[in-house]
Amino acid sequence: RPRPPTLPAVALKLARGRGGRLTTTLVAIATAVAFAAAIAVLTGSLRASTEAAVAGQARAADVVVTPLGRGDIGPAGHEIAAVPGVRAVEPVREAYLDVSIGTTATLGRVRSLPGTPELRTVTLVEGDWPGPGAVVVDQGTASDAGVGPGSSVALRSRDGASTSAVVSGLVELPVSFGDDLPTVLAADADVAAWTGANPTAIYVLGRDDPADLRAAVADAVDNGVVRTGAEQAERDVAAFTGDSDVLTTGLLGAAAVALAVAAMVIANTFRVVVAQRAGEFALLRCTGATRAQVARSVLIEATALAVLGAAPGAALGVGVGLGATALLAASSAGLPLTEITVPVPGVLTALAVGVLATLLAAIGPAREASRHRPLAALREVALSVGDSRPGRVRPACGALLLVAGAAALAFGASAGSVPITVAGGFLATAGTVLLSTLTTPALVRALRGPLARVAGPAGGLAWVNLRRDPRRAAAASTALLVGVTLVATVLVGMATTRASLTSEVEARYPVDAEVLALRQPLPEELPPTLGSIDGVRVAAAVPGTSADIGSRTMTVLAVPDDVRGVARAGLVVPERGELLLPPSVARNNDIRAGETVPVRGPGGVADLRATLAAADLGAPLVSRADLTRLDPDPAVHGVWLRTEPDAAAAVVVEDVRRAMDASGAEAIVNGAVRLRDAYETGLTVAGLVALALLAVSVLIALVGITNTLTLSVLERKRESALLRALGLTRRGLRTSLAWEAAVLAVVAALLGVVLGSVFGVTAARSMLEFGDRTVPDLPVTQLAALVAATVLLAALASVIPARLAARVPPAQVLASE
Repeated sequence: RPRPPTLPAVALKLARGRGGRLTTTLVAIATAVAFAAAIAVLTGSLRASTEAAVAGQARAADVVVTPLGRGDIGPAGHEIAAVPGVRAVEPVREAYLDVSIGTTATLGRVRSLPGTPELRTVTLVEGDWPGPGAVVVDQGTASDAGVGPGSSVALRSRDGASTSAVVSGLVELPVSFGDDLPTVLAADADVAAWTGANPTAIYVLGRDDPADLRAAVADAVDNGVVRTGAEQAERDVAAFTGDSDVLTTGLLGAAAVALAVAAMVIANTFRVVVAQRAGEFALLRCTGATRAQVARSVLIEATALAVLGAAPGAALGVGVGLGATALLAASSAGLPLTEITVPVPGVLTALAVGVLATLLAAIGPAREASRHRPLAALREVALSVGDSRPGRVRPACGALLLVAGAAALAFGASAGSVPITVAGGFLATAGTVLLSTLTTPALVRALRGPLARVAGPAGGLAWVNLRRDPRRAAAASTALLVGVTLVATVLVGMATTRASLTSEVEARYPVDAEVLALRQPLPEELPPTLGSIDGVRVAAAVPGTSADIGSRTMTVLAVPDDVRGVARAGLVVPERGELLLPPSVARNNDIRAGETVPVRGPGGVADLRATLAAADLGAPLVSRADLTRLDPDPAVHGVWLRTEPDAAAAVVVEDVRRAMDASGAEAIVNGAVRLRDAYETGLTVAGLVALALLAVSVLIALVGITNTLTLSVLERKRESALLRALGLTRRGLRTSLAWEAAVLAVVAALLGVVLGSVFGVTAARSMLEFGDRTVPDLPVTQLAALVAATVLLAALASVIPARLAARVPPAQVLASE
């Protein structure tokens, strides 16, 4: 006698019979898991690359000494060298000076190069390591400036001190240097003499165990923190990965959002499957299956589908992640990707979370499947998915979460706390989702008039169908709401950050761009040449001279004649007898506000009253009358530029440098336009990456629209057949379903844009250091494009269920009554 089949066998056999209708579930699972696995590969490679690059110097050392507070650990080097077991002591210091090399003149980094080869993190690619008075330069700067070994480099501090050195070689920098500033490396003794900077660390090599050596060095150091190389390496990685950790957190957050949206879509998909198979479940109840067994059969199906979707999704995600990592490593995105790896635990976690999310999403539909009564198997029943009326508990919880989220958002934005702001965003989103059973029908009701005027009878039919089941309409729009909200958050957050940074930079710099001579006056033809550059509105020649202030020789400028046309209103014009000093110059020369300072120029001495400038000036400013006292025949030592509001910062900076190179001027470029160039590029890249990641969740949500419309078609097949019999064409039926999808998308898009705008502004305010001066900015064009794209894609998502509805013969359906 054959043994009866087990429940898992029955469940799997029934699932195979419905395989075609479960394709959307597999797509949603595979897409979400593939996305999470790809993120795991990218974040794992990013961390491995960062650790390899940043911790190299510390790991090579046995002991590392860092300053305690603002203390100077330089004198401790002699005591450390005398410790028994120490074989090398290498102080490292760093400063930022104006660097003039070849055709490049700009702010650059000057840093110590350890004399011990094993402590060097740079790679020599051409020439020799530097001796006394010589330097090596990063190969990127050398290529841009058109120089090589044997060239000269001039270094000038902001307080006027200058020196020159010979380039002995070119080096390749590790990612730990963190930016694209021109970098000059020299022996520590030379860097100390040129910059006067204190060591940022002392690296020690020894012959003994690092722990023992650390104890011995600690006894010799009074004002420093002593760690082993391994301990310091961990701290260096943690300090450097601040931005990388933010990026990693953002990537993992995007993966979590995709999985959450996929769970919503999967839940709706299983509701469709349960509705389709009501007769099968009722028949199982007739043959003796209990309600628990029916529920377990659905969960068994969900497990099988989860594994079938997650396994190939994980494999696909690994491939996509490796490819994306390789492309980013080869691009100029600025990510420190030198190690490409597959983090097996991360990929397995993505697979496991995908399976778990599927099971959790199937619990509700499984309970609904168990409620089918055995007698339902004896007749064909209309498909239904439970009570369509919204309850009271869910909206009440949603209101509480929304209020709590709003309070957290307000507090996080005012306190500058990103974690609290993020938590508030999650609470507010969860509250909005729970309230969707009330808000979605309300918005649908509000759209009745416009829909009837625009869409006619097809629109009216779509409106009636959406009003019939608020739960189903809310479930369909919820997943799309989450995706649109996140995209709108990124758009508004980026726009607000850009507007706020622009406002802050313009307040800091009185002019858009400033060309400042390094040693010799600028050519007289340079100002009109710069004024003819596209994007430059005004170029004003700034007269100046070389003068002694305290113990330093530096350039002193007077405001140009057309100062109001080139400078912003925030610029303070010095009065006669006043010396307007940049804070760095005053600090380096120990000059206090209100103090009388003798300034000696080629034509005489002027005693001027010192005033500290609030804005960032490239050089001290005096009145035109005082400049004439210092130098009766001043030359052009600077050019101030006013750019057009819509000028591309990167293009303007490049054109200015090209004009300077052609004129042979030795000068540097400062001002607001240079900083705008830096942050606009970073914001653009970050925004595009974030939008590309969040697009995955939107696409998964569109699968949910398809599933919901499919359920609508199945529930209303008799109604649709009757309408067809009364004269409604196939095209009319398809059009009504397209309008259903469009209305759901409009509801989700409008709510998403409102929420995203609030989240974007509060997120920008909490992340920016000057949060109280945040400038909200709504990119209306981009938000309108987002709404339009969402509606269009939702209408396209209705094609499959519309074809299903139109393909069923009316006579066949009506004959089953």
